[in-house]
Amino acid sequence: MGDDLQPTNEMIEAGIDTLWDQLPGVMDSLCQDIEDDDERNALLSDTVVFIWQSMKSVQKE
Repeated sequence: MGDDLQPTNEMIEAGIDTLWDQLPGVMDSLCQDIEDDDERNALLSDTVVFIWQSMKSVQKE
């Protein structure tokens, strides 16, 4: 995967913030289901990166 398929840390943080803004109920449930901050943050980061990479790969087609 090229570097352009990897979002910056700032982009990941913005993506997580957007998830909170757009899906507050889902995010609250996630916090209840996964109490460990590190585990939850890793899942959210992976989710944002997955979405980013999917969008970038389609953009290149």
